[in-house]
Amino acid sequence: MLTAVVVGDSETDNDAQYLGKTSIQVFQITTENLCHLAADMVAKAITKIYLLGIQLLIIENVGNLVCPADYDLNSCYKKHIVHQFSTNVLSH
Repeated sequence: MLTAVVVGDSETDNDAQYLGKTSIQVFQITTENLCHLAADMVAKAITKIYLLGIQLLIIENVGNLVCPADYDLNSCYKKHIVHQFSTNVLSH
């Protein structure tokens, strides 16, 4: 399944670097200490992704346990995933 990810983070691009090691298209949004993605940030990011053939677009919001991912992104489906990355995940 061809997938693209818009990754949100308040300060770093760690998740984008991690996902960039795969064949997934990744675009990083750094929000400069905001704890959510605004719709205009996502709209701008999507213009940077080659969407032809993409079957799944994942928007990884900045939300965390302090700033929940409850902001409206006009999505049709929301999934909250809690995951701790390990260094050997990509080797599977």
